[in-house]
Amino acid sequence: MIGCQQRAADPHAGPTLLLVDLASPINIGMILRVAESFACPVVIAGSARVLDDPEKMRVVHDFACGALARRGFRHLPLAEIPAFARTGRFLATTIVPGGLILDEYRSEPSDIVALGNEYDGLPAEVASRADIPLRIPMPDIPVPKPPSFSSIEPGRQTVARDGTPNLNVAMAAGIIAFHAYRCRSPAA
Repeated sequence: MIGCQQRAADPHAGPTLLLVDLASPINIGMILRVAESFACPVVIAGSARVLDDPEKMRVVHDFACGALARRGFRHLPLAEIPAFARTGRFLATTIVPGGLILDEYRSEPSDIVALGNEYDGLPAEVASRADIPLRIPMPDIPVPKPPSFSSIEPGRQTVARDGTPNLNVAMAAGIIAFHAYRCRSPAA
C-alpha cells in the first residue's frame, strides 16, 4: 500500500515534506491528503510505531482520503536523513524565535521541509542540519498543553517547550504546503 514516491522533478511540484518520527496516524493521514492537494511529495522517516501497525495504517488510510493509494509516500530510515537532507535545500520547522518567517519563504521544487513529531518537534541532530530554520509566526501567548484523555503515546503527557505557541503538525504542514503553492502559483 505504501507508494515509492521519489523526489519531485516537476517544477510545479511543491517542497518535499519530510515527516520525522510522527506518532499519530491521524496526522500522517491528514498530511498525505494536504500534500496531494498541493503537489508536495512526502517522505516519512521513522514512525515505525505507525507504519508497522496494520490498525494504525488503516487510520492513516482513512484520514488520507485516497491520497495514500494515489500518491503514497517514500519511507526513509532515520539514519538516512543526513544524506537525504543534502539532496535539496533543507528547511527545519521550528517554534522558537529566529530563522526565516514563513511569509519570507520562497519555495523551490528541490526544497525539503522537515516537520517533527507531535511531542518533541524535530530532533536536534536533524534541526542542526538545516540550511534554513522555518517558522510560522504566531501570537506570543502562553498555550500550555492540558493532560490528554487518549494520548498518541500512552503514558506520555509532557511536550517539549510546553506553553510556547505551536500548531498541530498536520496544520503546520497544511499552512506550509499552501504557502509554497501560492509562491509558485501567485494567481491562485
